[in-house]
Amino acid sequence: MITQRALLSISLLHIQRILVNWYYRRAEEHYLISACIEQQRAKEAMLNAAHYQKKAAFARSERI
Repeated sequence: MITQRALLSISLLHIQRILVNWYYRRAEEHYLISACIEQQRAKEAMLNAAHYQKKAAFARSERI
């Protein structure tokens, strides 16, 4: 027969497993969101740089 202590340790292990899985899912979601935001920022920076390079090229061509 299973003792109360054994049942308690099984249930505590189950709770610990649930918490660890929740923590890992949350960390993975945070990482994916952060990576997506970082990718958007990099894209905006590239577009911004391209815009100012184009603007500078037009300014140089007007001076010639």
